[in-house]
Amino acid sequence: MRKLKDGKIYDTEKSIKLATDFVSGGLNDRYDELYRTKKGNFFLVHYTRYQGECSYIEPVSEKEAIEAYTSMYDTILGIEEAFPSVEFEEA
Repeated sequence: MRKLKDGKIYDTEKSIKLATDFVSGGLNDRYDELYRTKKGNFFLVHYTRYQGECSYIEPVSEKEAIEAYTSMYDTILGIEEAFPSVEFEEA
């Protein structure tokens, strides 16, 4: 998916997928994917096959991206690799 939002192009094929979350409803599916662009911007893609709904891209802040990442079912990259500019503290 490729969309222009707020003067920036968000392209899933040119970005790094960090995590995904899938909710199945039989023929009606809905799921989210979290991406980081090469410039370090984050965005969510909300995919849907529900009748009357459209898939869309939502740019998010780094803080919102971390919150989304930690709530998603399938993390593709480890958290340090997904967010290289953030120092996470050991518990």
